[in-house]
Amino acid sequence: DTPNAIASYRRAIELNERLFTTYFQLAELHLAAGDARAADALLRRVIRSSPDDELVSQAARVSMQINLGEGTLETLEQELLPMALAHVQRPIFRKLVVDLYDQMTSPWIQLATSSGAERAAAEANLRRLGARAIKPLLEALADEDPRQQRIAVEVLGHLGNPNAAGPLLALAENDERDGDLRMRALTGAGAVAPDTLAPRFQVLATGAESRLRGTAAWSLARMGGRRVVPMLRALLGEGDRSVRAFAALGLGRARERAAAPALRALLADDPDPSVRACAAWALGRLGMAEDVPVLVTSLRSAGEGLLARASAHALGQVGTADAREALAYALFDVAEGQHEAASQALHAIPSASAAAGTDES
Repeated sequence: DTPNAIASYRRAIELNERLFTTYFQLAELHLAAGDARAADALLRRVIRSSPDDELVSQAARVSMQINLGEGTLETLEQELLPMALAHVQRPIFRKLVVDLYDQMTSPWIQLATSSGAERAAAEANLRRLGARAIKPLLEALADEDPRQQRIAVEVLGHLGNPNAAGPLLALAENDERDGDLRMRALTGAGAVAPDTLAPRFQVLATGAESRLRGTAAWSLARMGGRRVVPMLRALLGEGDRSVRAFAALGLGRARERAAAPALRALLADDPDPSVRACAAWALGRLGMAEDVPVLVTSLRSAGEGLLARASAHALGQVGTADAREALAYALFDVAEGQHEAASQALHAIPSASAAAGTDES
């Protein structure tokens, strides 16, 4: 029976602590009896004591499943991380820590990218992890195992640690690496990069890799700041429509009023409606009364769709009497999408005025 079998295996371990296969057999019996804590304690002894990397890996993976079910993965990290840092000559510990971070962060990342009530707590968890997890994750970027690289790229971009930006960007710049991995690395780098790295993003935004150009421009738009604004203005003339669109959005976020003439020209002349919509949004962020005529023209010629909504929203952001009059006129337009956009913009004018001078994320 199970109690006698457990007692027998325990006696065997007491006589020889290095009977590591016996630890697994005893752990299975404890799991069958519903005692997950006792099973996990045995598996952790294998992790700490076994010289066999395969047994260590097997024990750790079963332990991860137990702790995942119990909601105690962070307690396992407290055991694995010091071992990974202390035993550099045994990369198995670092690989296991990285696998553990994959499981730990998956629900946090999902919550942090949502609009739910738990978003702030998830973001705080990721920031705390970013302070202690950076070393093994950066080492994983250089690992030959594609899975380790993928996990590191995915996790680093969500930890909010700017120290990850340089290594992630270096991976994205390496044209010998897998294209999808480079794209993910660039996205992660762009999420945390300081503006000191902006020139390297500009090179990618104007480079030959079409998959990277838009993401690089998005990264610059996210950074903003005096160092980045001239780069964004230069990108307004690029051939890639996604680059032009993100450049316009970035100038709007930065409230760069000196860029208004270039944004007006983009709104009036760009062949792509989505780029014109971004230019309209940016002009709305600038909030300048002299932009009302070009926004009114854009609204009246836009028909329905994104450009109409962006033009109406921009007029609402400007909020002058002329802007409100144009929106009121649009309420009676035959294009249903246009008068709906005008209605929404008019309703938003009080909140937009109250929010003037605040930044959007």
